[in-house]
Amino acid sequence: MDNPIIAFEHFSFKYRTQEEPTLVDLNLKIHKGEKILITGPSGCGKSTIAHCINGLIPSSYPGELSGSLVVDGVKPSEEGVFGMSHKVGTILQDTNGQFIGLTVAEDIAFALENEARSQEESFQKVEQA
Repeated sequence: MDNPIIAFEHFSFKYRTQEEPTLVDLNLKIHKGEKILITGPSGCGKSTIAHCINGLIPSSYPGELSGSLVVDGVKPSEEGVFGMSHKVGTILQDTNGQFIGLTVAEDIAFALENEARSQEESFQKVEQA
């Protein structure tokens, strides 16, 4: 089988503000084309897993991590949120809370602005969309 697109190996994470780790010795491999569902009660680590994959951990949520996580050939902890945003998309549980503008065009323009695209290029991309 091909290399996994996401691979957690003996991965643990403890938020700085907590005494006990949220993730303990997580081993998970997801291959291209696979569809998975992660379920569980509130506080069990579902969002923490997503934050690790998209680079928010440890960039925006500091804490102690150990083990290995590789996403599409890179380590999110080294790549950072901006770098991972080119590889990983995130859909929030509350989809209404994830939008910035009142229109799709405003949301597209916001994303392009965060990538430091020129106004001219952003306008063209919004028109194309």
